[in-house]
Amino acid sequence: MTLKRIFEISRGAIVILLAPLFLLGGCGVFGKKEPPLPCPPVYLVKQAAFLTQYQEGGLGDITDVRLRNRIVDFKGECTYKRKNTELTVVLSVVFDMTRGAANRDRRAEFSYFVAMPKFHPDPAGKRVFGVAANFRENETRKLAVDTVEIKVPIARKGALREYAIYIGFQLTPQQLEDNKRRFDAFQRR
Repeated sequence: MTLKRIFEISRGAIVILLAPLFLLGGCGVFGKKEPPLPCPPVYLVKQAAFLTQYQEGGLGDITDVRLRNRIVDFKGECTYKRKNTELTVVLSVVFDMTRGAANRDRRAEFSYFVAMPKFHPDPAGKRVFGVAANFRENETRKLAVDTVEIKVPIARKGALREYAIYIGFQLTPQQLEDNKRRFDAFQRR
């Protein structure tokens, strides 16, 4: 047997010996990577998805409306750090604003919340964010996007549904009652 023939046999034997290792590697035995953890669910609170602001001292009719606003979309991304014990959520919320007849300064100012009931009553369980925007001259409708980042400590094996996130407008009691009344009337149709 020549040296060349021994090399060919050895090369064939190596392929035969390594083939099972490649197959096992594909099964995740070596350097097993777990699939990324999903993001917690995000919910829009229906009765807090709309906001109507009236001018102060007005009667609450259509001529007193400063701003009508609604949350029309949201999306988020999340990453886990420190061996999956810290969650960072980047949440973008889209607002559809309509300037009312009483809005002469062309300004829109409002607040919305991002809440995680798991942490209630801790103040960190609900954060309120302010948004300010300007309408251009003769502009009556505008979309605005606000992006926030939230860091959340999580239990290593905690169920993600326990970390559900809720978003909505930060409403006065009167605004919330108005929304409930409109929502109930819409549901009866």
